Amino acid sequence: DINKSVFSQADFTAFRRQLKLETDFLKDDLTAGRFDECNYHVGFELEGWLLDQQLRPLPLNDSFVRACHNDKLTLELAKFNFEINGAHHPISRDYFHIIEYELSELWKQCRKRAQELNGDIAMIGTLPTAVQSDFSLPNMSNRQRFRALHKQIDNYRRGHPTSVHIEGEDIFDCDDVDIMFESAATSFQMHIQVPLKHAVDAYNNALALSAPMVAATCNSPFLLGKDLWSETRITIFEQALAIRDPEQPNAKRLPYVTFGTDYCKNSI
Repeated sequence: DINKSVFSQADFTAFRRQLKLETDFLKDDLTAGRFDECNYHVGFELEGWLLDQQLRPLPLNDSFVRACHNDKLTLELAKFNFEINGAHHPISRDYFHIIEYELSELWKQCRKRAQELNGDIAMIGTLPTAVQSDFSLPNMSNRQRFRALHKQIDNYRRGHPTSVHIEGEDIFDCDDVDIMFESAATSFQMHIQVPLKHAVDAYNNALALSAPMVAATCNSPFLLGKDLWSETRITIFEQALAIRDPEQPNAKRLPYVTFGTDYCKNSI
C-alpha cells in the first residue's frame, strides 16, 4: 500500500523523475546482460467473490483476509472481492496438476474462513446477483492506493461520472459509473516468466494470441440482469476506467486500459 492518496505537483514531478531514472537503469541492465538466464516459470492469480447466505456480494474482505492468515491472499478494489496469488513453478509435465492442487487447497482454506463469517466464496467472471448499488464508493476496500486511483481518475473527469454503453443480446446503459464498476469483473490470470532472449517474441505472441484466447474462454455474458457480449468483462474495464472531458462530451475517450500502440521490435 501507499501512505497517502492526495498528491502535490511536486509529488508528480518527483515521480516522473524517478520513473525516468528507473527506466534508464532497466535499459542499462538489459544492455549489459545483468539479468539471470532463467527457465520458463508460471504463476497464477485468482480474483474471487465473497457471498452472503443469499448469494449476494458480502463486503467483508478485510476481516476475511485477516482471518485466513495467509500471505497469498490480498484485497481487491471492492470489499466483496479478494485475490489469491499462487506460487510460481517451473513449467514441467505435471505443472497443471501442481497448480490444481495448490489452488484447491487454498480454496478450501478460504471457503472455511468465509463460512466462519456466515458467508461463502465463488469464482465467477461477473456475479449475476450483483446490483448497481454494490459497485459504489462505500464498498471500496480500505486501502490508500484504491482511494488514490479513484481521486486521480475523478480529477481527470473533473468530478463527473462516466457512462457505460454495451450492445449485445440486450442493451445496457448506465450514466453514473466510477472506477468501482471495474469490480464487476473478476478473472483467473496466468503469468509466464521467460528467458530474456525470448521476451520480445513472448510479448508479441501474447498480443497476437489474445483474440483467439478470448474466443475460446469467454464466460461472462450477464451483467446486472442483461444478456450482453459472450465476454463482457473487457468492455467493462475499458469503459469504467475511460477518461473523457465532461465539457466535451463528443470528444474521443482516452483509454486507461489498453494493449499499448504496437508490437515490440528489438527490445522489451
